[in-house]
Amino acid sequence: MQFELIKLTGGLLTPLPLILILLLAGLVLLAARRSRLAAAALLLGTVCLLVLSAPPLSEQLLLNLENKYPVLHEPPEAEWIIVLGGGSKYEQTLPPASCLGESSLYRLATSGGGTADRQLTTAELMAQVAVDWGIDRSRITTLTSPRNTAAEARAAAELIDQKDPVILVTSAFHMRRAKALFQGRGIKVIPAPAGHLVDAGRGDRHIGQQLPGSKYLGFAELAL
Repeated sequence: MQFELIKLTGGLLTPLPLILILLLAGLVLLAARRSRLAAAALLLGTVCLLVLSAPPLSEQLLLNLENKYPVLHEPPEAEWIIVLGGGSKYEQTLPPASCLGESSLYRLATSGGGTADRQLTTAELMAQVAVDWGIDRSRITTLTSPRNTAAEARAAAELIDQKDPVILVTSAFHMRRAKALFQGRGIKVIPAPAGHLVDAGRGDRHIGQQLPGSKYLGFAELAL
């Protein structure tokens, strides 16, 4: 119940639900003949939609997180590599790689839990893909019970000697939060950000690519 409540609260605090609440409130106020309040709510909702779905602000919000740590081109020796799960949708007829969410494929994890209706957790699916890609199954440890990053950090702390540095792989925008949670459990973290979303060549885009779009609204949602 606590997990579902956290996810519901987080979902309601993302840009699109907040914008829809403002716009719906404006319509209700308009019907109630509260014209000034209605106009304020409708204007605020429209401006937020325009600003957050346009490239400049949303890309900068995400870029501030993605550029926090450099790409780990030459990984040092480490006893553990922890690659955090990023979601999956299990379908028995599909190969494991097709069941993984985009973030999971970027991270290719051996940690991360599933929900009760899944036959295979994200961790198990990612382990299968790693084996398909040539990793020895005996080198993989799956943590199947955690359902969020905080739980993954707790589970990892029970498994890992705190003296050993750990290479932590997760989405670039997620690394700052993940690193803080793992360090909070006494784990020495070497950040290895993956799956950068903001286009490095964004300055060369044509005018059509500078218009508002759902992609950029998604960037703002991830950053927030």
